Amino acid sequence: MFVYTDGPRSRQITVCCGFFVSAADHDLPLESAVHEWFAARTRGPLFRRRLRRSMLDLEYPVWVHDDDFRLDRHLFMHDPMTSDGFLEFLGELAESAMDLSRPLWEIHVSRCPDGFGPIADQGFAVAVRIHHAAADGIALQAILASLFGPEPSVESSEPDVPQASDSHTRGAALMQVSRALTEFRRAARNYRGALDERDKVRATARYTVPTAERTVTPVDGPVGPKRGVAVVYWPWAEIRQIRRGVGAATVNDLVLTVIGRAMHDYLCAVGSPPDGSLVASVPMTVRPREADGTVAEDNGRGNNRFVMMTVDLHSTEPDPITRLRAVHDAVLGERLRLSHSAEASADATVGYVPPGFLVRALRRRTEDSRGYPRRAEPDDRPFNTSVMTAYRLPFELRLLDCRQACGLVFGPINGTGISHAHGAGDDWCGVTALCDTDLVPDPSVYASALDAAYADLRNATLGTTAG
Repeated sequence: MFVYTDGPRSRQITVCCGFFVSAADHDLPLESAVHEWFAARTRGPLFRRRLRRSMLDLEYPVWVHDDDFRLDRHLFMHDPMTSDGFLEFLGELAESAMDLSRPLWEIHVSRCPDGFGPIADQGFAVAVRIHHAAADGIALQAILASLFGPEPSVESSEPDVPQASDSHTRGAALMQVSRALTEFRRAARNYRGALDERDKVRATARYTVPTAERTVTPVDGPVGPKRGVAVVYWPWAEIRQIRRGVGAATVNDLVLTVIGRAMHDYLCAVGSPPDGSLVASVPMTVRPREADGTVAEDNGRGNNRFVMMTVDLHSTEPDPITRLRAVHDAVLGERLRLSHSAEASADATVGYVPPGFLVRALRRRTEDSRGYPRRAEPDDRPFNTSVMTAYRLPFELRLLDCRQACGLVFGPINGTGISHAHGAGDDWCGVTALCDTDLVPDPSVYASALDAAYADLRNATLGTTAG
């Protein structure tokens, strides 16, 4: 699905960026040492496979081994940049297309002599760009572990990637038209059945169903192709202290609480106060869990097994603690709703996207040939923003003798003008806003609203002397 939906309005790309500093008092590593480091750590199967697509996308793409792999097509060393300059560069990565004929990842490295974000020391900023078709949040952890973990992945030998079947040749692909139409009818029938089953469950079960309408705001769209990145950092120890101080709440609840108020205040500042509460779309994994609560391995069954929660941010509530508790309850309500298999099945639309979607292929080729055709109206989405969580890795990320001091992550714009992601390193929790700069012209102004909303919650919880 993420191959089909990649386009100028929503590049299906995830970017993970880390800022690495050296504990030793000497010059930072040379370019050749960085090249050697990544050459040793990109030998695994996740780094050496590419997509082979069928004629007119009549079948799903398949993974094949890249016989023409060259590291210099994926590892790029850039001139030194300032912190703000690197954020501008990340915006360029977010809006530019990836070459789908090669392995779907890139690494971009630049020195930042004056530091990055909250870190004043000189160091390396490293951005890992990966197409969403290659990895979701779970698989992304394995990739980062191989690149920056204690040692290269145990799967660093040459992979046994299955070659494409004969059905992916030109002649055989033409024979798939009838089957593709059958698959489309089957998927449509199954999806209608899932919706009917959900309606039956809703008629008898007792749980809150999210509204299909949203509060309309100027940042809802229509989404364009331009991107800007803003990031704020808050002390991780302070985040944990706030969480302990408010009782039952998660870090994700805290971030959602801040984002809701920041968007509300930003819209008021630009002269468009929302007339109701804002809503966020938040991914929730539906992978099975082990007995200890950890997410089970996929065992080759594929990535992107998730559904989307629709969470009321209660953004019009002025008291931050009351708002946090309301957001916490809203998240629990959505988890309860999606614990019903009928609800989760109806929301997991990835399972109903069939191969052979000729219309998608032709539409994408039309868009690519004539440039970006701007929509006249926003997408019909029941939310105002999306919020992704990047989970803490159980080890320190390193590049040669440098350790990661702070980081950021963001995924694609999801149909509205602001998409959020948050993740924590050793000392800092970073919240990133990927913005459509036609809708949010100066992302740094929105970053200030995030900081102000966080300070409001922190002061209400810990007192004005905190921080």
